[in-house]
Amino acid sequence: MSNPPAFRWTASLILALALSGERAADAQQKSSAPPTSLFRKVISQPTGQNGYEDLVLAGDALQASRYYEESQKDDLSLAMKRQILADRSVVRALELVRRALQKPVSSPRTTLSYRTELPELQVFRALARVLVLQQYVLLADGRAPEAIGVARTCLRMGQVIQQDTLIHGLVGMAVGAICLQSLGKHLDQLSARDCTLLYNVCTEWLSQPNPQAQVLRSERHLNRVTLTEIRELMKQKGPRAVAEELGADDNALSQLQAIPTAPEAVDALFTTVQKRLDEYYTRLDQELAKPSWERKPVEQEASDLAGHVAGFFLPNYQAVDTRYIQEAARMRLLASHCAIRRFRWEHNRLPERLAVLNLGELAVDPFTGQTLQYETRGTRYTLTSVGAPAPADDPKAVNGRLPVSITPAD
Repeated sequence: MSNPPAFRWTASLILALALSGERAADAQQKSSAPPTSLFRKVISQPTGQNGYEDLVLAGDALQASRYYEESQKDDLSLAMKRQILADRSVVRALELVRRALQKPVSSPRTTLSYRTELPELQVFRALARVLVLQQYVLLADGRAPEAIGVARTCLRMGQVIQQDTLIHGLVGMAVGAICLQSLGKHLDQLSARDCTLLYNVCTEWLSQPNPQAQVLRSERHLNRVTLTEIRELMKQKGPRAVAEELGADDNALSQLQAIPTAPEAVDALFTTVQKRLDEYYTRLDQELAKPSWERKPVEQEASDLAGHVAGFFLPNYQAVDTRYIQEAARMRLLASHCAIRRFRWEHNRLPERLAVLNLGELAVDPFTGQTLQYETRGTRYTLTSVGAPAPADDPKAVNGRLPVSITPAD
């Protein structure tokens, strides 16, 4: 069947992810914002107290830069990175990001439906790429502690933007992945003190509440609202209108046409569908309460009409859960790398095994519950998570899994 309706307005963002003393919101700011600004589109009731407002303003500032498109490229020279970061609009954007994270950050939306546009999310990802540019330049200048401070900012932004929907979660994880990928290429530059500083950033991140639970609650509410809207559309205009609204294919249309058209029959069917969705999310909550390596996939039965209709509203949450576990694995890998390198500074050799570092849960692979895979090779080493199970024909699979690492040598 077709994609869940909650994903209709996010298809382009999902594709992008797969490929890889002033008051910001006071009346004066509102009146001076351009009509096409993200701020006007996203923030309906500015308070000046919600950091999300400043993040949206940061997106406006970045898009106003003449270097906006250039800043998103991967093959920039160091000189060009410096030029971009010196641009006044870029400087302003980064100032607003940091100001945002000094405030509570919450969703600015009082209502949400599958028709709601989320234009700010793509720009949030663009802001992360500019933060990584700044991180790179600081590392190039030998200013590692400041670069680690930028990493903390980027990782924190990735956490706080996970507010309303699964796509918020996916974008937030992409922001974190952008930061970790960049850091992984430059760990050899870190001093013993830098390793301690970055290790603290990792433990700080891991101590925060997992945004996954909040995202799941928001998605569940969104599905309930969407189901109500689609039920009314079915009663008023029939299955073809619903199919067009959901972007359904011919096979899904044929299934929708099997729905009785009498209003009382539609109500009865959608009541059953809502019950199925509630049962699904309850089972999902139960699985998410388990350690990540003990979770089992939650399947939605689709043997009858109610099951088929429920399938319109449920994403592949197992894939989303895998993404969250990958994110946790990368952060534990980074913390372990810091501990290994700090040990090497202290003893002028690599630890023989991770156990001597006394890392506790930080050295546990969230995919298996076992210790992360650590091997020494002379003066070098590798550190990996075994990763999620892989499709049988995936050429990147190792022993049936897709390993996770953060350094080029892994």
